[in-house]
Order: sequence, then structure tokens, then C-alpha cells
Amino acid sequence: MDLQTQLIRDEGLVLKPYKDTLGNWTIGVGHLMSAEELQQFADGISYQQALDWLAADIAKVEDQLDPYSWYHGMDFVRQGAVCNMVFNLGISRFLQFSNTIEAFKEQNWVNASAYMLNSLWAKQVPNRAQRLAEQIKTGVWV
Repeated sequence: MDLQTQLIRDEGLVLKPYKDTLGNWTIGVGHLMSAEELQQFADGISYQQALDWLAADIAKVEDQLDPYSWYHGMDFVRQGAVCNMVFNLGISRFLQFSNTIEAFKEQNWVNASAYMLNSLWAKQVPNRAQRLAEQIKTGVWV
């Protein structure tokens, strides 16, 4: 498993524009569309375009996490779980998980996992939250 595969599973891969659960125009693998993109790609995109956008979106998430030393102190698998969360929540909402982040800093994976599951996010996306909390707890791709 890797982050790309995990995000395709969690977000889906859709080649035509659609409105997500928040009413945002989306395409590919959870790629939020700008008004320009919506006009340009109203008829859809190719599978390769979806993968290219996904790679760029993953790079953006990684750049957003780069300033945080606790993120760099994690192994690759746990970093993948955090990236998945940020991909889903956005960096601003993710940074509100203060107890979870404190547990990350301490590398207390059991507590971090519990804090993740004790959130509104976990109620909104329960299957995804369960998988990612398990990934944080065990350090194994789920």
C-alpha cells in the first residue's frame, strides 16, 4: 500500500466533475476544481490527468506539513496517515487536532489514535478514521 493507492480508495477516482458532500466541485481523486478548471474540464479528464493532479495535490499536502518537526519525526507510514488526514480535512482543520498533534510529538501512537477517533471527523468518515487511526497506532499501511 502507498498514499496514492490509499487516497484513491478513500476519495474515489472520478473522471467527470461532481459536487462533493460539501457542495464543492471536485474531479479526479478529491481534487477541488477552480472555476477555470470547471470550465476547461467540464467534459471530464483522462485517468492520467487524475493521477497527475493527485501527485501535485499530495506534494502540496507534504509542503504544508514540511514546517512541522513532529511530522519529520514520524516514519513514512505514519506520515502517510497524516497526509491522508490533511488531504481530507485541509491543513487548517487538521491543525485543530491539538491533542492528536501533541501525542504525535511524543510519539505516543496509542493516544494519538484514540484522539483521532474521538473527533467529529471520525464520526463523519468512520471507516477512513478507523483505518488511519490503526495505521498511526501500528505503523502499518491499512
